[in-house]
Amino acid sequence: MLEAAIKASVINYWIGAGEFQVGKDSIAIPEYVVDDFSARADLSLVNGCLTAIEIKSDSDSLDRLPSQLQTYTKCFHKVSVVCGPKHTHKVLGMIPRRVGVAEISAGGQLIWVREPQRRHVTKAGLLPHLLRDELAMLARKASITTGGMTRSKLERVLVATYTRDELCDEVLLCLKNRFNNWFAGVRGMLSNPIDSRAVESFPRRTAVSPVADIRQHDVSSEKYPSPKFVIGRNGKRIPLPNL
Repeated sequence: MLEAAIKASVINYWIGAGEFQVGKDSIAIPEYVVDDFSARADLSLVNGCLTAIEIKSDSDSLDRLPSQLQTYTKCFHKVSVVCGPKHTHKVLGMIPRRVGVAEISAGGQLIWVREPQRRHVTKAGLLPHLLRDELAMLARKASITTGGMTRSKLERVLVATYTRDELCDEVLLCLKNRFNNWFAGVRGMLSNPIDSRAVESFPRRTAVSPVADIRQHDVSSEKYPSPKFVIGRNGKRIPLPNL
């Protein structure tokens, strides 16, 4: 079974679970780039948490799977591998226990061999999902002046300012806002089960790596020593942790 058909099966599973019903704001994102293009999740679901799906058809190699999962498990709450029957046994033996495994049947149904377990994502693991402008917006939301801050400094400010749960909520909201217009062109197709042709007809979008988006503007830490704190508008010092 080709990858587009497997993607359709995963999306149909989510449709059956009611993820895209009226009143729900879940968003499915194909080919979602994370961690400066070090990995690209075949499918991602953004609802009350961040879910990554890696697809391995029977014709795919498993060589890159360990490194892909290493990235996903840092940045997503739930991670699953959806694979062809040829790979199921080998996949189970090479991945962490918290990663889910679903086998795709000849009829296109997902057979869960092991359900994914939700894990906590650290603040540092959440930040790679955000664009530089989104980082700056969250800093300003916390009454912190952001003029001239590099991406790395913004990340340190947010780690020092927000709790993990607060940052998670903000990341989910930012992703839904960023992809909402694109997904509006997809949502109408998801009232009924879809096939591979529907997946291939999804509106095109530009792949953006949040980290690469601004890394070129970062300056040398040798030329500009990293500060130990920033001053909020209330005049208080906010200490910056080392990331």
